[in-house]
Amino acid sequence: MTKPDPETINQSNSIHSYRTKDGLEDYQFSFEEQPDKTWRSYILEQPYYGCRSSDPYEVHRNQDANSRYWVDWQPELIRTKQDAMKIAAFWVDCNQTYLKYGVWSDREEESKPC
Repeated sequence: MTKPDPETINQSNSIHSYRTKDGLEDYQFSFEEQPDKTWRSYILEQPYYGCRSSDPYEVHRNQDANSRYWVDWQPELIRTKQDAMKIAAFWVDCNQTYLKYGVWSDREEESKPC
């Protein structure tokens, strides 16, 4: 995954790591304000999808023109960095459940692992 050039991250942007609720994985994000004053949570590090689909629609992520993945959420709901951080934390646990069980949820559901 392409990491951002430090020269392109202004002082209002920041990088944060998140550990999943199950404590098994760490994710890293760059929170960046967009020209329209919304925020994007760029995914810098995350686990490999393995046998799970990495289709953007299924995993709620998208790519920008520089091939950087970001959490695809309703931009009108992401007006502050704190909003972006909350959504990224929620996304981490949903993604982790999806990787383990194939279900997009922030709670572990009973399902067959890969």
